[in-house]
Amino acid sequence: MVTSVEGKKVTGFKIIKEGSELDKKNFVSAFRDAFFNAKKTVDVPTVSVSGPPDKDKYGIVELLGEGSSTYKGSAQGRIKNLNLAAERTNGVLVAPGRYLLS
Repeated sequence: MVTSVEGKKVTGFKIIKEGSELDKKNFVSAFRDAFFNAKKTVDVPTVSVSGPPDKDKYGIVELLGEGSSTYKGSAQGRIKNLNLAAERTNGVLVAPGRYLLS
């Protein structure tokens, strides 16, 4: 997603990639099948989701949060995790009442 922000106010955004969410019904079925038939793996089914292109439909009027962290003195594992988190969440819009699957 590409966003425009003036101060803390969101002035616009453009969705450039659809999201995905857990297909709960099919996951429950696949999980039960794997559990009761002693399968070692379970496929996690997802469905594509997207929202309305009009920014006003989301009810977003200001920047809700941002974070920062310093690398100074950090262990390599922490640096890697911070980079992964930044890559996976940069520009992601999570609608109210929804959650992020990575």
